Amino acid sequence: EEKVAMAIFNCEKPVISAVGHETDYTIADFVADMRAPTPSAAAELAVHDISHILDAIEDKKMRLDSLILSKIALRKREIEILSRSLYNLSPMARLNKQRMRVLQAEELLESAINKVIDNRKYRLSLLAGRMDALSPLKRMSAGYAYISDDKKHGIKSIDEINKGDKIRIYLKDGSAVARIEETVKNKKD
Repeated sequence: EEKVAMAIFNCEKPVISAVGHETDYTIADFVADMRAPTPSAAAELAVHDISHILDAIEDKKMRLDSLILSKIALRKREIEILSRSLYNLSPMARLNKQRMRVLQAEELLESAINKVIDNRKYRLSLLAGRMDALSPLKRMSAGYAYISDDKKHGIKSIDEINKGDKIRIYLKDGSAVARIEETVKNKKD
């Protein structure tokens, strides 16, 4: 229907068309932002897979751990070389002075490494918090629900349903089927 096609074409939000049969094409498929072969495929396109984000975070953590360990090993080698050269120069006062410098450098290095680790842990916890905040399950746990019509198309406006329509309500722990008895549209100021 031309009216539906124009509404999809003019919609400000991205629209994924998913009729449900891979070989069937409708006008909606050509005016939508994206076409999916099935409603399930449309859901996969619309919702980000959190496992990729978690894998990326784990990969960055492992690289950071490896970098920190190699820097520590390099600094330890440098400290050993400094210690040997100080021992070879010998006068006791110079040796003690250089030994103190080495210990201070080691403490500064350890402190700097701990700061880097703490900073990375903090950034990782922020990313984890953001991921948690974006989780659809968290929103559902807060009392929100996802509502679709009997064709599993998401309902976003009161204009999309009428009295007698059957809807499915998805909650955090299950779903329910209901029938619309009445619709009331919000008044615009």
